[in-house]
Amino acid sequence: MRRAEWFVTWSSIRELVAKSRRRLEIGPGVRPKLPFEGTVFLDLSPVATRKLRLSGAQAVLGNIEDLPFPDGEFDLICAMDVIEHVADPEAAFVEVTRTLAPGGLLVLAVPLYPEHWTEYDEIVGHRLRYEPSQVLSLIERGGLEVLRSAGSGILPANRRFVQIGAWVLGRAMCPPTVWFEDRLILPIARLFEKAPEWRDGFHVPTRAAGLMLLCRRGHTSAARDPSLER
Repeated sequence: MRRAEWFVTWSSIRELVAKSRRRLEIGPGVRPKLPFEGTVFLDLSPVATRKLRLSGAQAVLGNIEDLPFPDGEFDLICAMDVIEHVADPEAAFVEVTRTLAPGGLLVLAVPLYPEHWTEYDEIVGHRLRYEPSQVLSLIERGGLEVLRSAGSGILPANRRFVQIGAWVLGRAMCPPTVWFEDRLILPIARLFEKAPEWRDGFHVPTRAAGLMLLCRRGHTSAARDPSLER
C-alpha cells in the first residue's frame, strides 16, 4: 500500500494536513493521499476498506452521495479522482458541504475535457471527463468557493503512453491488471507528473489533463443550494 508521502500531491496538501483537526478522505482505494493518523477513510470497496484497516487506518464502507457522518464533522476533506465516478455529483457536493465544518476545506481533483477521453477512462470506471465550467458550477451549487487551482494528472502530450497502458490493462485479467497498474503504470506516470502549483482562484492551466482545487465552505449555515436538497 502506497502512503500519502509517495504521491506528488503531498507537497501541496502537507500544510493543510498539519493545520487540520479531523480529516476525511473519500474513495482512496489502497492509495490514500492523506496520512493514516487523524484521517477517516471512506470507500465503496469492501476489499479496499479491509486492506486499509489491516494497515492500521480507520476505514468506513460508504458512499459519497450519502455520507455516514454528522453535519460539520470534518475540517478537511479530500476527494481525489472521485467525482468523475459518481452517478449524482450534485448530491455528492451537497454531502461534502454538509459534513464540512464552517470554513472547512475540500481538496479535489477531476479529469478534464471530453476530447481527452481514452480507453483508460472506461477501464477505471469514469462516467465522464469534465469541462472546467461544469466543475465550477458543481462547486458553487454545492455551497463552496474556490480558493486555489492547479493542474493535475498526465499532460495531453503524453497521451500515447496512456493509450498503450489502457490497451494492456484492457486485455489483462483482473489480478494482473491491478498489479500492472500499481507496479508499472503509476510509477511511470509519476515520472511525468509535476507537483501541483497553486494559483489563486479558479484557473485552468494550459494543456492541463486534470484540475486540482482547494475549496472552502462558507461560515453561514445556508451554504448549500436549497434546490439540491433531497
